[in-house]
Amino acid sequence: MDSAAPPSSQADGGVPHGHNDVAQIQTKNNMGFDMGIPSYRADTWWSSYDPQHPELPLVDIGSGLGTNVLAALRHGARVIAVDMSDEHLAEIRAKAAALDSDAPGVTAGETAEKRLETRWGRLPDQVPLSPRSVSGILCAQVLHFLNPDGVRASFQRFSECLAPGGVLVVLACGHYQKLCSLIPGKIAAIDAATLRDPAGSHGCVTREEMKPMTEAIRAVLPEELHPAVLKDTTEFQTFSPQHLETVAQAVGLEVEVAEFCDGRLSNYPVFLYEEKVEDRGREQVLLIARKPRL
Repeated sequence: MDSAAPPSSQADGGVPHGHNDVAQIQTKNNMGFDMGIPSYRADTWWSSYDPQHPELPLVDIGSGLGTNVLAALRHGARVIAVDMSDEHLAEIRAKAAALDSDAPGVTAGETAEKRLETRWGRLPDQVPLSPRSVSGILCAQVLHFLNPDGVRASFQRFSECLAPGGVLVVLACGHYQKLCSLIPGKIAAIDAATLRDPAGSHGCVTREEMKPMTEAIRAVLPEELHPAVLKDTTEFQTFSPQHLETVAQAVGLEVEVAEFCDGRLSNYPVFLYEEKVEDRGREQVLLIARKPRL
């Protein structure tokens, strides 16, 4: 497994090292918030688009307010935005219509609006894609809503929908989240379980563990984001790199990168990163995998 160097330009979708207190925007369905700049390593996703094969677009599953989708459109890709909120999809369409038409390698008249398709869907069992139909899949900050069975089912769908040679980029919550540190002994317990069984699923924060955390969560979250996180007390799934690597390999994907982001995630909200310096950057896990060519 080879870990490539992180991109250096935030404008190109990479982010510099260190955390950045960027503006987070609450999503319209109160299920989370948009970071405001493209996800770490999203450029790996949009670079997997080949303009010689426009029949194999990119897809962003859980596209939210469209930050990553719009970045890919600016780079000339054809993109399918998949989200469970019709309001999000409408907003993405409006933003795409307002983009300049100039993009590298794009035929005259092929505006961003024409290169965008929006579809309602949700993981794991309502993914509106045909087998082998996309060249790249991005799934950023979605898997924490799913239980382990749902995660495995989602990866099966990822593998089915990717064309041979296609790329999967996943960003998922690591267990060094600030919220996990609010539960006494939780991070240490997950560490110990992961040490015993590195590939296992050990990062679930249960409903019962979440209930006493309400006031603590309010203390660390900006007030405008309270509805996004506190709408309902539910399970919160976190991941280790080894776990995601194992799940990806089980569905036949070749893993290229599986690692904590290690301080390279400037679009991650300051109020959620762990206070311990040695743990910073491990709030989120990056997986890059590829479907083998025939």
